[in-house]
Amino acid sequence: MTQLDSYATTKLQQWLRARADLVGPKTNLLLQQLNEFGSQVHREGFESILRKKIDIARQGALAIELVESIANLICRGISARERTIAMKSLQETFFLCTETDPRLSPSQVGQRLETYLELSGSKGLIRQFLSVHLCNVILIDLHDSLQVAGLEMFQGRMEGIERLCQTAAGLAVRSWEKWPKLTSTTITSATQIAGEAMRKAIDPKAHTARPKV
Repeated sequence: MTQLDSYATTKLQQWLRARADLVGPKTNLLLQQLNEFGSQVHREGFESILRKKIDIARQGALAIELVESIANLICRGISARERTIAMKSLQETFFLCTETDPRLSPSQVGQRLETYLELSGSKGLIRQFLSVHLCNVILIDLHDSLQVAGLEMFQGRMEGIERLCQTAAGLAVRSWEKWPKLTSTTITSATQIAGEAMRKAIDPKAHTARPKV
């Protein structure tokens, strides 16, 4: 059960009830493309993918530029309306997974990403993205109402929501293989599991039936 205060809990419950699609209609495509990217880096190596697919100067480029280019690659086919938040979530995901300093070189980022994928697979990459993206979607929708009590209270509420999203994302992909073969059905099921986990965490008495997919 989350440690959110009653006001934040009520706001989050209202948000969950009102939102039919937890993380956006293009999430299936994003996760499929993120999974594809992670698998390709693991199979072919980061340097090979950098040469083939990412338009960035290798000399003098910084990690922040590289991560933005990777996010652009994964966001292909995503509408402008959803692209901004998807880009933000993807960039945060890669920085968190690689523990990257924005000033590192592309080759250093690549080495860290290869190490992360070797340990966690694209499953880990997707779990991190789901956690970050869900938190960002909530923040965009509820930012104004959650910060009315002041900065310190707002920070505490966001920390509680971040923990909630981390738990929900972990449960969503728990049954997946390290290198999952994703379909629309498996992705939809995962986002439904995440939604149920959040509802039960903020309201332990809730018994949500999973929709058929």
